Amino acid sequence: MPNNVTAPAGGIAFATDEVGGVHFPYAKLAFGGEDIAIAVADSAGARLPVTVSGTVSVSGGLTNAELRAVPVPVAFSGQSVGINGTIGVTGPLTNAELRAAALPVSLTGQSVSINGTSAISAAALPLPAGASTEATLAALSAKLAALEGGRTPVAVQTFATLTRAYDYAGGQRLTTAGAGQVRSTAVAASEMLLHASVRGFFRVGDAAVSASVSPGSIPLAADEKFHLRLTSGQFVSFVRDGASDGSLTIMPVA
Repeated sequence: MPNNVTAPAGGIAFATDEVGGVHFPYAKLAFGGEDIAIAVADSAGARLPVTVSGTVSVSGGLTNAELRAVPVPVAFSGQSVGINGTIGVTGPLTNAELRAAALPVSLTGQSVSINGTSAISAAALPLPAGASTEATLAALSAKLAALEGGRTPVAVQTFATLTRAYDYAGGQRLTTAGAGQVRSTAVAASEMLLHASVRGFFRVGDAAVSASVSPGSIPLAADEKFHLRLTSGQFVSFVRDGASDGSLTIMPVA
């Protein structure tokens, strides 16, 4: 049986497709406002406008050609596209093509494979916060000028200097007499300079302190200068370590 149906009046034939004894008419689509009919023709760039109000899920892989060959313009009004598969981009994507995607894309644990070159303009990349502020650029300019001049601006930390003062009037000189030890008077300063003319041992303590050539006393080499901190009122005892007599000079440090 022919698929076409002929209208009773005028003998005009209508194209149909018979399915199970039922005729389904063929029709051409058009869109537009009142009194306007724009025929849908992909080759002429006339495609049906489709508005998506929900979420579109793509469960299979999309190639670069499939992404570009969308047969109709699709407008996404604040919606998201959930891609559950892998998008394989096999050719280069230009900066304009990357920007032309006017929809948020959600990749749920999937990967985007780009086998070509993506041309992204560096001028369009966002800078970190404050990177292009006037203050930041001015500080950088000052540092570059200093480098051109052969110097690097470095903040130098200075330390205060203090000249040591010695209490010459309060100094003592202990002269050894044989192998016995000698003892100073009570010292008033908290820091003392000791200078021995011969090798010996000294010890610090109370009025009965006694130095000896044995552990417990501190050795001093001949002509050695030794600084130590004392408690006011302590005493210094010294004994020579050898056959020659000598002396120990004790000088308070202010």
